[in-house]
Amino acid sequence: MAKNIQESLQGVSFDFVTPFGTYPVKSPYVGKFNISNIMAAMIAVWSKGTSLETIIKLLKI
Repeated sequence: MAKNIQESLQGVSFDFVTPFGTYPVKSPYVGKFNISNIMAAMIAVWSKGTSLETIIKLLKI
């Protein structure tokens, strides 16, 4: 689930809430609709064994 959603011309930021904790996410993708796309991609990669910390770090690039 996404909470504390903020958007600007520089992208979106939100808190990614999981049963294992809350993770702040910042992405250069503009538009709230991209949050669901970002979360779907994060969950897909996470399910393959990549840590959320690594995924979130790579999103900021």
